[in-house]
Amino acid sequence: MKSAGSDRSRRRHPGTFRTVRHKLVCGVGREWIVADLAGAALLFAAVSLLGLGYVAGGDGARESLFTTLLINATVVVGLQVFLGNTGILSFGHVGFGAVAAYAFAILAVDVEWKQRLIGDAPFGLAETSIPPLLAISAAIALTLLVAAVVGLGIVRSGSARGDIAATVITLAVLFAAYEIAINWTDLTGGNRAGISFRPGTAMSGRSYAYAAFALALVVARLYRSSRSGRLARAAREDDLAARALGVNPAGHQMLALLLSVGLVALGACLRVWLTGTVSPERFFIDYTLLTLTMLVVGGRSSVTGAVTGSVVVTVLVEFTRTVAGPEVDTGPFDLVIRPGLTDVCLGLAMLGFMILRPNGLLHDREITDLPLLRRLLRLDRLAEHRHAVAATGPGTAPPQLQASFGSQAGPGSQAGPRSQSGPGSQASLGAGAAPAGAVNDKRLTVVDLCVEFDGLAVLSKAHLSVDRGRICGLIGPNGAGKTTILNVLNGIVPAVSGRVTLGGRVLDGLPSHQRARAGVARTFQNLRLFDDLTVRENVEVVALAHGASRSAARRRAAEMIELNRLTDVAMRRAKDLDYGASKRLEMARAAVSRPSFLLLDEPTAGFTEAESRLIVEQVRIVAERIGCGVVVIDHDLGFITAICDEVYCLDQGSVIARGTAAKIRSDPAVRSAYTGE
Repeated sequence: MKSAGSDRSRRRHPGTFRTVRHKLVCGVGREWIVADLAGAALLFAAVSLLGLGYVAGGDGARESLFTTLLINATVVVGLQVFLGNTGILSFGHVGFGAVAAYAFAILAVDVEWKQRLIGDAPFGLAETSIPPLLAISAAIALTLLVAAVVGLGIVRSGSARGDIAATVITLAVLFAAYEIAINWTDLTGGNRAGISFRPGTAMSGRSYAYAAFALALVVARLYRSSRSGRLARAAREDDLAARALGVNPAGHQMLALLLSVGLVALGACLRVWLTGTVSPERFFIDYTLLTLTMLVVGGRSSVTGAVTGSVVVTVLVEFTRTVAGPEVDTGPFDLVIRPGLTDVCLGLAMLGFMILRPNGLLHDREITDLPLLRRLLRLDRLAEHRHAVAATGPGTAPPQLQASFGSQAGPGSQAGPRSQSGPGSQASLGAGAAPAGAVNDKRLTVVDLCVEFDGLAVLSKAHLSVDRGRICGLIGPNGAGKTTILNVLNGIVPAVSGRVTLGGRVLDGLPSHQRARAGVARTFQNLRLFDDLTVRENVEVVALAHGASRSAARRRAAEMIELNRLTDVAMRRAKDLDYGASKRLEMARAAVSRPSFLLLDEPTAGFTEAESRLIVEQVRIVAERIGCGVVVIDHDLGFITAICDEVYCLDQGSVIARGTAAKIRSDPAVRSAYTGE
């Protein structure tokens, strides 16, 4: 327990504690990089020791199997970079691998041998040969170029319409690569001959396989912790909410795709070099099924899961190969076991895990999540530092907030968006807060807004005007168009006509993420959280999307988490929160971007009257802290009366009344809209 003296000391020397907090927060980034590198090193060591134990005293077949495992694990980790972080299922990565494999073989095979295989190769390739390492580099560069072109379609369709269209495009890549490999015989050798290395020139040893595997682990772990990786995972969890809060998924999905394809291309080149040959079947359905099964079994959201799945499925494949081999007498079950046993087992493994354990063996857990390793790497201490950020900095909740959390304050509370909560209240979140006396520096306006759905008018010449620093309520019966106005303001729904401006800037035509960055953030009527991310991560990623550094994002997230009474559940997954905490998390997540205007869609839905009174105080204090205006929809007239400076009433898509809450209550048109009188 802290003594009174220590509290007095903190008040006397606030700068000292702010300095300590700054060091704690800003020093964490480098330590997390070290933790990621340590996690990659531990995975590398674990697989290496397992493999060395397996090949010790064994024959060449064991050596080859372990080397193949390293190469396959490189490919699977490459797949995880894209599938795990974006959530887009890809069948085309093996197709990209085929491009790299053929490019490598065509460039690396010596000229004399190549003349016998593809003597009529175009572009003078039959007379060209370069060292294998240089050929690998050229093959990866060519594959990345192809991936960048195809990726434009993949990420645009995946971002805008869900991942189904993107998955179909990747499947087309796989079949296109296969058909080209079969039919362009002058370049690829066709389906029968293929391209092979001269005997004795294939890859020997495991050094290149080790290097590729280590590189894949480092890239995957660092990308997962990077800004781009975290924003990609936010969009993976809920694309619509991510866009509404300022995340543009397309750029992050493209980066993930290129990193992923680069690693897959590297693994594909080594696979060809190891076996000494490439043919269309080696990079088609069978290899696609193998690598995807490895990823599904281990867990596509985890680098450790990708590696674990590679090891487990390799053991399964080797077991089925042995069982189906001629050395095993299967008796009367011969016809059942011999044909395609490996493919049958892979299919059953994928189907079983998709049904019984869709998140795989490890889901998103990493090797560094083991309690012993967390202690060794001081990860728990870093988490404690994050909690210390909220406890020691200027983000501590103002007195009236603490009072409202401890008692059920009624509507008569003096706290409001125009009152001053004490020194430093506007400054705690930095430059995004409005300075005193400038709360009306921006205005959000809607003029003659018309929206139609399939020819049905949902909004008809609706209008709205809200000054920054004020709270405006939207009321009306169900179907009046209230949520549609918020959707138009946030860019989710296009308007047929009308104009939306923010501080004189026209927002018409801007996509959701650009409107969010312009200063319009929102919550949703139905909860739209990033379920698999923690509370802290939910809030941090929004700050990152708005340009905050990692340390600033942590600091601002900690302040908002405390302000919304979520400190005790900061490390819990969003899907594990109760309803009230989920609603507060939506508020914290929207407010951390420091918007000019906060759009709240039924923040008290499902709450009791006492809980609604607390939400009144919550909205007021959050709005005051960040200096924003608020547009709020709610059916609870008591809530609207307690919180709003001005109220608009809509009916059948049009504004039928505007004024103070008292004026709206007594308006005959409003009573008629609600009661039908």
